Amino acid sequence: MDLKFQLDPSEYITSIKFDCMQTSRRLELSNGKEAKVEEKCERYQGDIKGFRPVEITQNNQKLQLDPNNAQVS
Repeated sequence: MDLKFQLDPSEYITSIKFDCMQTSRRLELSNGKEAKVEEKCERYQGDIKGFRPVEITQNNQKLQLDPNNAQVS
C-alpha cells in the first residue's frame, strides 16, 4: 500500500512516522480470587517507507499472589 499526501501540486510525502502504545493485561483466578496478573506494554516507533527501522520497546510485569492471604509472593 502506497500512501501519498499532497503538499502542493508538485510535492508528495511517501513516508509516515508512527509512535503507538499497546497495553494488555492478563488475570488468572484461583478459588474466585486473583492469583496471577501479567501486564504487557509495548511501544512501536518507526517510519513507514522511511530510513528508521521499527523499534519495539517492552515493559512486562508479572505478579504472583498467594490465594490464601492475597499478598504478593
